[in-house]
Order: sequence, then C-alpha cells, then structure tokens
Amino acid sequence: MPSLIFISVILFLFFIVNLWFIYKQKVIYKSLWEAKEQARITLYSIGDGVLITDTNGRVTQMNTVAEHLTGWKEQDAHGRPVEEVFNIMHEETGNKVENPIRRVLNEAVVVDLANHTLLVSKDGKEIPIADRASPIKTEQGELSGAVLVFRDQSKERAKQKMLEESEERQRLVLEAANLGTWDLDLVNDKAVRSFRHDQIWGYTEPQSEWGLEIAMRNVVQEDRQMIMKAYEQGIKSGFLIHENRVIWPDKSIHWIRAYGRFIYNNENKPVRVIGIVEDITERKQTEEQLIEQKDLLQTIFDNVPAMITVYDPQISQIILNKTFEKLTGWTNDDVKKNNIMELVYPDPGYRQMVADFMLSLHQGYKDFKMMTRHGQSIETSWANIKIDDGRQVGIGIDITERKMIEQKLISTMTELERSNKDLEKFAYVASHDLQEPIRMIKIYAELLKNRFNEKMSNDEREFFGFITDGAARMSELVNALLQYSRINRSGKEFGAVDCNYVIEEVLDDLKFAIHDSEAVIKKEDLPVIKGDKTMIRLLFQNLIQNAIKFNNNKRPEVAISKELKDGYCLFRIKDNGIGIPAEYYERIFVIFQRLHVRDKYPGTGVGLALCKRIVELHGGRILVESEEGRGSTFSFALPMN
Repeated sequence: MPSLIFISVILFLFFIVNLWFIYKQKVIYKSLWEAKEQARITLYSIGDGVLITDTNGRVTQMNTVAEHLTGWKEQDAHGRPVEEVFNIMHEETGNKVENPIRRVLNEAVVVDLANHTLLVSKDGKEIPIADRASPIKTEQGELSGAVLVFRDQSKERAKQKMLEESEERQRLVLEAANLGTWDLDLVNDKAVRSFRHDQIWGYTEPQSEWGLEIAMRNVVQEDRQMIMKAYEQGIKSGFLIHENRVIWPDKSIHWIRAYGRFIYNNENKPVRVIGIVEDITERKQTEEQLIEQKDLLQTIFDNVPAMITVYDPQISQIILNKTFEKLTGWTNDDVKKNNIMELVYPDPGYRQMVADFMLSLHQGYKDFKMMTRHGQSIETSWANIKIDDGRQVGIGIDITERKMIEQKLISTMTELERSNKDLEKFAYVASHDLQEPIRMIKIYAELLKNRFNEKMSNDEREFFGFITDGAARMSELVNALLQYSRINRSGKEFGAVDCNYVIEEVLDDLKFAIHDSEAVIKKEDLPVIKGDKTMIRLLFQNLIQNAIKFNNNKRPEVAISKELKDGYCLFRIKDNGIGIPAEYYERIFVIFQRLHVRDKYPGTGVGLALCKRIVELHGGRILVESEEGRGSTFSFALPMN
C-alpha cells in the first residue's frame, strides 16, 4: 500500500514537471515567435532596402523596399545567388562591380559600396545607390550569413545636380556682369580673388598676393583717405561701398566701384570682408551708366542689391529682404499686419494689373510705380520666378534714376544729332566753297612766278614756293575735310560686301607704293560683310597705306586676319612699323591730329579719323594695340551679311 502511494506521488510530480516544462516551452516559443515577428516587422518597415543571404550567398529574405528597388519578389528571389538579384555596376564605366556580399562572406568584415554605383533592377532600370554589407554571426561567433542594407540616392543626386547648376549659373552671371570677386582676411591682410578682380586692377596675369595694403598702393593718392573712411563706416554698418580711381601698371587711370560685407567673430569684431568689384571707368567718362550694380548673387539674402519678395502660398506668408525695406520704407513687421500689395500699390486698378503680371509669370522684367512709406512714387522694374517647391520669388530694381537719365539722354542725343547735322552741312559747304579761292591763289601764284621768275631773287623764289606749297597743302586739307564730311551723306542702304574683292582693289590702287617699299601683304580668306562698299574700301585703304607709310623697315610687313564671332567679323591689320605710344591711342583718331612732322611723314591727319567714323557708322568700334618701335595692330568689328 505505501509503495502504491509512493508511486502515485512520483507520477503526480512527473505530471506536474511535464506540465511546467510544456508551459516553459510555450513561453519560449512565444518569445521566439514574438522576437521573430518583431524582426520581420522591423525588416519590412525600415526605409532602406534589406537583403539577407545564407553562407553560400543565396537570398533568404528581403523586405518590400528591396523588392521595389531590385524588381524581384521575395518568393522569386529566395534561394537565388545574390549577384542575380542584386546586380550592380559602376556608374561611369558601366563595368560590373564586385558584390559586397561575397567579400563579407569571404572575409567576415563590413563592406561599404564605392561611390558612383548603380543598381540594375530586374526590368533594367538603373538606380544610383549607397549600401553596406555586414556579416551575421551566431552567439558562438560563427558566420551564419550576411545582410545588405541599401538605399536609393536618386533624390540626393538630383539635389547635388541642382546645386552644381546653381553654382554654374552664379559663375556665368558673374562673368556676364564682368565682376571680380574678393574675400579679404582682415586679420592677416590676405585676400582670395577671382582673376577678373585682378584684371579690373589692371593686371593681365593673376597676382600671387593681394591685400588691403597692396591695394592702397595702387589707388590714386587723393582717394586713399576716402577709402579708409569707407572701411571705418563699413565696420559699423556691416557694409562697404566706395568708388575710387586706381593706377594700372601702364600708368593709366581707371575708376572702380567696390562692394563688400563684413563678417564678425563671436566678439563682434570684423574678421573678413567679402565683396565684388567692377570697372566703372566708362560710366564715369560718359555719365551714361544706368543704376549702379550692387552685390550680385550674394549668398546671404539681405545683401543682394535688389528688392526681393518670397511668397509661400502654403502658409500665405511673404518675406521682404533688406533692400526692399530700405527702398520702400515698408518692413516685414508691416506685411504681417497689412497686405503689402495694398501698401505699395494703393490704386485698386493698378494693383490688379500688377497682380495679373505676378500670376502670369511673365518672362522678363516689367516696370511699375511703387508707393513708399513716405508717400513718394518710385519707378521699379520686376521679374517673377516660380521655384520647384511652389514658392514665388519677385526680383525688383529701382529704376527712378535710370528713367531720369533716359529722359536726359534723349534730350541730349536730339540736340547732338541736330548739332552734328549742322556741323556736317557747314563742313561740306565750307570745304566746297574754299576750293575756288585756293585754286585762284595757286593759278595766280604760278602766273606771277612765270612772269617775274628771271627778275626775282632767290629769297623771292623761295617765298613763292611757300605760297604754292601752302596752297597745295590747303587744297589737300580741304579735299580731306570734304571727304570726311561726305562719309555720312551717302544715304545708301548697307548691302553685301566681299572683303576679298575689296582688298584686291585696294592693293591694286596701292601697287606703286607696295612696289617702291617692297612691302609684303598677307591676308586670310575674308568673309562677306554687311556695309557700304565705298566706305569699307576707304577704311582698308587708309589702314594699309598707313602701315606701309609709317614704317622704317627695309621690307614692311602687313598681315590682315579675321575672327568670326556672334554675327560679327573682327578684323585685325597688323604691321611691323614704328608703333604708337600708349598716350596717343585716342588722339590718333581725332581729325587733323598728327604725331609726326610733315617733312618725314606727309599727310593731312584725316585718315584715321575717317576710319573711326566709318567703323562707327557700321555699328562698331576701332581700337589700336601698339608698342613704340614694334609695330601696331588695328582691330575693328563689322557685321556679317
């Protein structure tokens, strides 16, 4: 009986132990299932593609992102070699790239893909990716497979491309605007500049060193104090602007305008100035420049030299830059409480016209009158741009000064045109009417000389020689003046002019001069241009004749070349003659101006003035590059036919 009880107790305990063991197994299985399910959920929820292989490199698992990128369904990819599912190649060469999984399985190390890797999906689509492959190990440290995590980099590549395009646009705009850039380290007085900056300061090659001290040595003495004062004011305001004269290496004087923005350290002390510089010599000389061009493509929004508004339709918010606030008096605080359109365009009808322009995204600029906070009306010109994220950017400039200059210019040009016509008429009439008295002087001087020649002393004969020579020179000058005044009187429409044919005619006219001087004339094949044949012939004849005449070499050489660009032909006539000093580059084109005595180099001083007028009538400009004793090169551009 006791043994039966003992056996019963043992069986009961055995039953309890089994129940406890089964319970624990279920708990463990449940925990494992939950962990596996959690891992599965994590795997399929992650934003990157995940692909898992066994130790043989065959796919065992992949999430939906990996399915989307590779084009393979998990059930189709299961058991396949990873190279078949995850097919990668080099973006630039197109060559296949070693699969990182293989290296992980061989070396048990973490492997990152190199840059410029493309994933070729099942349907052939090429996707730029970045990935990392890692080994999977057991608790004992044994390799059980590999996991590959990869992501699509298409958006990152697109952003990078946009950035590069933006930088290229900035570079092109700076080049188009002919601006030099500079970044001055105030602590060390060292500046980083663009090559255009150095050119504006007169250098033909980039300078190895530059700083404020070096720059000041190149500034006209009288302007140096003004620049230092501008720096002192700029440190307080944060902005630098000054106009001054600089001395180029060739000793010529030029005007520049510099803009800059100060950068401060944590102690609010200026450490850098970043800015641009432009050559404003022509504007200073002619006083015809339009609105001064300020900071261009500045990286900081408030420093751009134009009014800018940014409208975000998603949050109905508009932001104004500092230039807008400065020009109009309206601030960002004002537009938070009021409609900016109602502030600057108080007239409802006019305001609707402006709004229609903004909504139309019209290409180019359109002029509008804006009302400032102080009740003044200013002339502005605006362009609108819609960027990819839906925001609309308005860029506007103040053209009030330009409008005033345009009106003044129209009045000046009208008066100048009237004055030129009167002057041409006077020159024509005067030169024509002077021919007769000069002819009478020459005739009667010859008659007196012939009649009284035997009775005259040597001094008297010399005096008569002076009279006849003077009359001949006067006749020559009058003829030259008459020819000069007629240059603009043809009234003919410009037509096709074969420059090869014109040069042949000119060389035929100058054949005796060419023969006597043993000159060598070389020319390229020249194009057909649009112009007046008579004028073009006179232009080439004067330049070639001067190249032969003003030459001390035993064998003068003249080379005629051309360069075609943007619908124009740039002609160059180069010689090996006596050259022209730089200080006379402008003077030689003034009528009756001579650099040499008549006995050595005869002439009227009209030839180059004629050339200048002919080129300008064809819409071009004639320039000379020369070095005394080493020849000259005259260059001018004429429109192609």
